[in-house]
Amino acid sequence: MKHLKIIAILFITVIAIFLFANSGRPNVSVKADDKRVTVLESSYCWNEIWRQQCVDYILPPEQIKEKEVIPTVVAPQSNIEIKFNKEPIEEIYVSVWNNEQLGEIEITDNTITAPEESGIYIYAVSGRWSKGSASYVFSVEVETE
Repeated sequence: MKHLKIIAILFITVIAIFLFANSGRPNVSVKADDKRVTVLESSYCWNEIWRQQCVDYILPPEQIKEKEVIPTVVAPQSNIEIKFNKEPIEEIYVSVWNNEQLGEIEITDNTITAPEESGIYIYAVSGRWSKGSASYVFSVEVETE
């Protein structure tokens, strides 16, 4: 009887660890010019065993303004590296704004290139995983010397 209790406790513990480790949306980190860039969570739809949830945020420029995010200063054409702690099952999409939406930009090897022109640029990065989709927002300021 004592062995059954121990096995049951071990089984429940393993399941709890598995559920905890595989739940939750991915985290993203962004670096530019060896500086960490502030990233905000944005819209997502995510499925977990105990719930399904979709959340829509305001547009990225408004989100950056509302949260008073200070753009990270970068040099023109700097590499901006985007890393997820869980790899998406499809390619990552990146959109950019500079006063208005400029459109999607290409990402290669988890890296995008900052524009040549000075200004503040707001990026929305989105991906899809087996449990749903999520997007994130960050901002950089390109400064020419």
